[in-house]
Amino acid sequence: MSIETLEQEIYNCNKCVDMIDARLYPMPNLRIGGKVDRLFMFIGENPGAPLPGESDIVKSHNDFKKSYEQTFQMCKMGKFIKYILDHLNYTWEDVIMTNICKCATPNNRKINDEEMNNCSIFLNKQIDIFEPKYIITMGTVPLQRFIPDGRISQYFGTSVEFDTYTLVPIYHPSYISRQVDKVNIVNQCIGNIRRVL
Repeated sequence: MSIETLEQEIYNCNKCVDMIDARLYPMPNLRIGGKVDRLFMFIGENPGAPLPGESDIVKSHNDFKKSYEQTFQMCKMGKFIKYILDHLNYTWEDVIMTNICKCATPNNRKINDEEMNNCSIFLNKQIDIFEPKYIITMGTVPLQRFIPDGRISQYFGTSVEFDTYTLVPIYHPSYISRQVDKVNIVNQCIGNIRRVL
């Protein structure tokens, strides 16, 4: 399956009834550069909610994707991933960024089990297409896609070997930003990834 075919499947998905009216457009992935195979796959929970007025200026999936790619690199998560990449001597072209759920949830709420299950098929296909060697889950929700009862507090500092990739759980940048020792936690995240390289 091609990347374009999978993205079209995601755009056309209407499995989650609560999402259909709330979402602006689904966001399949963030991919800078042209190559397909990526060393790292970073996985969050779901895309952020659209900015106020964004639906008035974004007229197509391509417009939204372009806008998302531009703004993501400047947002908290984008800067967090860039900081990690810089310290590991990698670039955005080594990364595919995606989420467990491809749509922003109503009021940016936590995704539920049904939504996670509905989107699992898309994540599986993304892993097949991009063939990442390392999957970095950010927070408990993405971790539980791979380890159903896992908690980030239990798995932080560890790595888990799967058939074709190594899973490295780290904290979500929103959590880190609320901590007093945020610099230390970020450095631990970098160290946890560096150990498996």
